[in-house]
Amino acid sequence: MSSRQFMDAFAAAAMVAAICADPAWSAEPKLSAADNKITEAQHRLIEGEIQRIVREIKVFSKGEEAAPLELLKGPLLRFEVKPRYVYGTVWAWSGPGRPQAVFSLALCGPPDQPLWLEEIVSLSSKPVCASAGGRTWWAAETPGWSPKLIPCSDAPSTNPEKRLRQMKALSVRFTGWESSEAGEPWELERVAEPIYRYAGQTGSTLDGAIFVFAGRGNNPEILLVIEADEVAAGQAKWKFGAAPLGANRLIVKLDGKEAWTRAWVNDGRTKPSEVYYLRFVSAKEEMRRKEGRPKRSELPDRDPFAP
Repeated sequence: MSSRQFMDAFAAAAMVAAICADPAWSAEPKLSAADNKITEAQHRLIEGEIQRIVREIKVFSKGEEAAPLELLKGPLLRFEVKPRYVYGTVWAWSGPGRPQAVFSLALCGPPDQPLWLEEIVSLSSKPVCASAGGRTWWAAETPGWSPKLIPCSDAPSTNPEKRLRQMKALSVRFTGWESSEAGEPWELERVAEPIYRYAGQTGSTLDGAIFVFAGRGNNPEILLVIEADEVAAGQAKWKFGAAPLGANRLIVKLDGKEAWTRAWVNDGRTKPSEVYYLRFVSAKEEMRRKEGRPKRSELPDRDPFAP
């Protein structure tokens, strides 16, 4: 796919989103079959570029660059936010057991200046890093996994199918909330099915699943991890952990009481040494890099598609 094809796909998709947001349309606009077909084709082009970027990323435990973690089959989740055109997917890397890092990559911004919004968060009990093209761009200095026991819960079943039902039932006890820097929080939607489950792995973890609290358009804001962990020989307990996939203030409540919170962060000032890191990358510059063409800043002509 050339940079021109990619930009045309993004601009057309953004235009469809803008039309759908027009007040003259109903709250749930019905597109024609032709519109739907075009949109699906645009999404395939954009998602193809997402997959290319994701496959270039290597995630590894600190000091273990020679043994990168496995990129899980994905995406684990797709999301689309209108009228502000955002289309993205969620991915993860894992060794045995719980994924060690979760990555959200979304295309957003105005049609003439599209941006990649990249968010990565650690779910590891030790520092993890990410690199692309031989350059490390994220190196969390502290672990991202600090679980807590879930009180008043039955012991994990010895049957995998029953354990999944237990995890789903436990997830209902949690609610996710989001707010701006000083605003009142609003409740997020809990996605009923886990986006990933890891069962029968080595170590003390018997079973686990990742659930999502999402905003508009299925946009993930909070990851909720529920695990059955063997705390002593033959004795297992349910634990949970939470992680951010957004810059707003985030809250998780258990049985109506606050159990986890993350303060609002300035989305332009997260650091690559932190457990959660957010950055914007110019989609035009990324396409130029892929094609081996000079960066826009290196050209006298400001047209990003100039030969």
